[in-house]
Amino acid sequence: MSRKDYYYILKLTRDASASEIKSAYRKLALEYHPDHHQEDPGAEEKFKNISEAYSVLGDEQKRKEYDLMHNPHSTMSDVYEHFEHNMRWNGGCKRSNLFRRSTVLIVNPGQAYEFILTPQEARHGTERLVLVTIGRKRQGYRVRIPGGVNHGTQIKAILGGDENSYIFVRITISESARSNCM
Repeated sequence: MSRKDYYYILKLTRDASASEIKSAYRKLALEYHPDHHQEDPGAEEKFKNISEAYSVLGDEQKRKEYDLMHNPHSTMSDVYEHFEHNMRWNGGCKRSNLFRRSTVLIVNPGQAYEFILTPQEARHGTERLVLVTIGRKRQGYRVRIPGGVNHGTQIKAILGGDENSYIFVRITISESARSNCM
């Protein structure tokens, strides 16, 4: 499984400023826009990758999360330290800014886990950030929970598009889910 390097896609270095990211996105989006390359079937895929890269790197909080999860020198303690720091500054059990749409869960492929959702998350869909650790290597994945799930729904979540890497998720819906720390 290959991870997408959003900096590479936008032809940027990791220390690029917000204005450099925006400028690179605009240039590449115009260059690879499918309307300008109707004869090139690969242009649409390139355009989608460019848009996906900008949607992450162009958002300060998503970029911080991406950088943390895709830095080969960061460790699990870096992730927890950052998470704990944000928790302290955001009033205890509230979700941190960095993981505001995600709850971090360390998982082992092939195992079953319970995801506790609010009724709103169950109705509209949500995602959770999971970390898989194999030896000293760590990889983060987003597990998307579709809208309309019910209490007790079971999902096989493929991690990173690799059919051999998955977890089983059992949905629990709870009115008090927001007050839980994890």
